[in-house]
Amino acid sequence: MFKKRLLDLQHKYVPIVRVQGEKWRKEIWLTHKAVKTIKRKYKVYRKYRDSKHQACIRADKKAHREITRAKYKFERKLADNIKKDTKSFYAYVRSKAKAKINVGPLVNEDGEVISLAKDMSEVSF
Repeated sequence: MFKKRLLDLQHKYVPIVRVQGEKWRKEIWLTHKAVKTIKRKYKVYRKYRDSKHQACIRADKKAHREITRAKYKFERKLADNIKKDTKSFYAYVRSKAKAKINVGPLVNEDGEVISLAKDMSEVSF
C-alpha cells in the first residue's frame, strides 16, 4: 500500500531528466555533406541493428568515401595555400604528429649530463 502510493507520487511529481551525452566535435576537415552521410549511416544502423545488412554496408561505404574526399580536399587546399597561410598548414601537421619532440638530456664538453631546460639552453658546443 505504502509502496504503491510512493511510486504513484514519484511518477506524478518527480521529473524525468534525460542525461545528454558529450557534445560531438567535428574534425576541422569534415564538410557538411560528410557529417550528413555519417549521421545517415548511424540512422540506418539503428534501423536494422546489423552491420552485415546490405543497407548498412552501402551507408558505411558512402560515408567512408565522403570522409576520404573531404579529408583529401582539405589537405589539398592546405597544400595549395601554403605560401599564403603557413600557420594553418603547420598547425595541421603538428596535430598529426604521434609524439611530441623533446630536447635532451644533453652531455656538455666535460661529460656532465644536463637535464634541466634552462641549463640545456645555455650549453654551447
